[in-house]
Amino acid sequence: MAATAARAGVGVATERLRRGATILSVSLVMGLLLTGCEPPWSAPAGPTTSGAARIADNGQLEFWLGAECPAVGEIRAELTTADESRRVLDTWIVRADADNGAPVEYVRLGTAPDGFDVVNDVRLSWDEAELVRFTLHPATVPPSDERRYYPDIPIRASIVVEPVLDSTNEPGTDRWYVPDRGWFSAADYHALGNDDTMVYPFCAVPAGHR
Repeated sequence: MAATAARAGVGVATERLRRGATILSVSLVMGLLLTGCEPPWSAPAGPTTSGAARIADNGQLEFWLGAECPAVGEIRAELTTADESRRVLDTWIVRADADNGAPVEYVRLGTAPDGFDVVNDVRLSWDEAELVRFTLHPATVPPSDERRYYPDIPIRASIVVEPVLDSTNEPGTDRWYVPDRGWFSAADYHALGNDDTMVYPFCAVPAGHR
């Protein structure tokens, strides 16, 4: 009798543990769904995109997209702090004259590219900020299910000012700072797409990877 009761007790405990584990698993899944999190293995694989920056020969911050991007409608640069608040110190905005936008490859902060007019001029010198955040909006957004690369989504890039200022490169030379990677010549920057990192200019992702 005692052995039977013990086995029954173990069976009840086991069943309770099984039910508890099931409830915990369901709760974790529901928590991920409610918070918008996805399992890491569901993240889409593919190349990443990056631009590059340097100090231009006139002292302006020059941002290079790596390749010409068509039909840009608006360019915005926010000069911010680098702490968690990302406090905006100043904002520069230019917009394309034409409704269908204009092509852009290089952006010099403070000078409107050809085909653009200044909407909000920058007053603060870029080197007084800690971070410069560039956003390039397409003039029109074509329909897309993936929405991973321009022009399906805007181009967004953050340039930390300190590494650019600490550069030993002379302004205007063929050396570009790629965020989180360091200084490259134009040729070496373009070669990043050929190695395992698969880093491409924003508007030069191979069709097979898009």
